[in-house]
Amino acid sequence: MFQLSVIIPTWNSEKTIERCLASVCSYTNIVSEVIIVDDCSTDKTVQKVKAFAEIGCPKLIILKNEAREGPSYSRNVGIKNSKSPYIMFVDSDDYIYLDVDLIVESLRNGTDYLASSHYQIHTKSSGEINSRRLNDCGLEVSKVKTHSMTSKCFSEYLSNYLKMPRKYCLFEHCWGKIYKKEVITKNNIIFNTHMFQLEDVLFNLEYLKYCSSIQILAFPTYYHSQNDNPNRLSVIAGIDLRTVKDCVLISNKCLALIKKSQRLDKLSMEILQKSFLASKISSYIIRLSKISIDDVVARKRSVALISYYRSERLYKNFIKASDESILIQLIIRYLGNIYLIRNYSKLRTYINKVRINFKLINLQNGNNG
Repeated sequence: MFQLSVIIPTWNSEKTIERCLASVCSYTNIVSEVIIVDDCSTDKTVQKVKAFAEIGCPKLIILKNEAREGPSYSRNVGIKNSKSPYIMFVDSDDYIYLDVDLIVESLRNGTDYLASSHYQIHTKSSGEINSRRLNDCGLEVSKVKTHSMTSKCFSEYLSNYLKMPRKYCLFEHCWGKIYKKEVITKNNIIFNTHMFQLEDVLFNLEYLKYCSSIQILAFPTYYHSQNDNPNRLSVIAGIDLRTVKDCVLISNKCLALIKKSQRLDKLSMEILQKSFLASKISSYIIRLSKISIDDVVARKRSVALISYYRSERLYKNFIKASDESILIQLIIRYLGNIYLIRNYSKLRTYINKVRINFKLINLQNGNNG
């Protein structure tokens, strides 16, 4: 039987960790160990994990960081201490649903990287699931339970990711994927602890360089929480001025992999990179707009991102598509208006107005996601 180590980084996750562990620990026929790496939680996370270990998960291992280090560091600790030949990362506010037979079959066929689409869920304060929306990650619906991604398809998918990162997000996250530990350790692949966002993408891109087989499951296996844990890194991603540098790094890594299978001239590469920067930085500006207008640091960072956005004329290069986020397209349209962008308070008012209207339209169309 194929054995799997599940690595879960935690920090103040007392409200969701039991649900997460209940899902992971139910797969005793494939999960050989569950490694919790706690990042100095100040709530009852560790106590709840210990209690769960006593009654529901004897294979559970608890490791503690000596100081706050962040999820990337915690995942690296988990990798170093794992004993199984395969690894899966799960966030503490998420949960999984696996088809063990299908996963074992895929691993037996020699796949180096096993991935699938996922559900995005929102929950009420009571814990009840308020909405569930399938994120198909831009994958074509297949009647086959699993299929291999050829080098050509992989290259095309990365190109689409640079054009529309919100849709073609299969390689954007580390959670829910199954990796070979041998590939990770042999090639010294680790999570970059200096990145504030996109560290998952960098890890995946470094890993995928050494993969000879990528398998895609035709159904979702992961339930990703959108609002359960306010301490999630993705909630605050983009508030650091290193954002632009990280985005450029990721786009360059993608382009390097794409060029292995297809020719790209300088103009095509520039368009792909600027499209990626436009979408990502717009998304970060939207997140910054949610922070109090009295937050001087948030305002400074937002203005810096907007200045870069305008100086590079990213709104000119953004590749519009009907399946990209309408919300981001509207923000980008606003960012192209030189007369309005100088007024930061107007920008915030506009973004909040668009967000509210966008949410109302979704509700009217029956989409709660």
